[in-house]
Amino acid sequence: MSTSVEGGEPTNLELIFLAEAHRRYSHFGVPGPRQIKVLRRDIDSAGRFVRLSHSGVVDIADSVVFLAQVELGGGNRLVLGNLHISARSLVLLQLLSVGDEPWSGEELEPMRVFRD
Repeated sequence: MSTSVEGGEPTNLELIFLAEAHRRYSHFGVPGPRQIKVLRRDIDSAGRFVRLSHSGVVDIADSVVFLAQVELGGGNRLVLGNLHISARSLVLLQLLSVGDEPWSGEELEPMRVFRD
């Protein structure tokens, strides 16, 4: 079962992934994390699908790029982040939970980032 939640500002976990996108791809026009708005969040037991909006265009072809892995709660949960780019815009941040246990979407501290 999934739920949809109206957007607004990115959460702390979402900011980590959006900051990673900016760190890697700012030279292609990817905006800073605070310049990106959340239109909607679709949440289910496997992850979170975050619809994004921002001004300007990015100079990246339509693609899905892996951003990083974030460990939540001192090792209790690992979340992978993928960014979907379409029509020269960041359209979706996909957060996927690793493992068999359902994820409520709770963002447990501490958060530790693993980059490739």
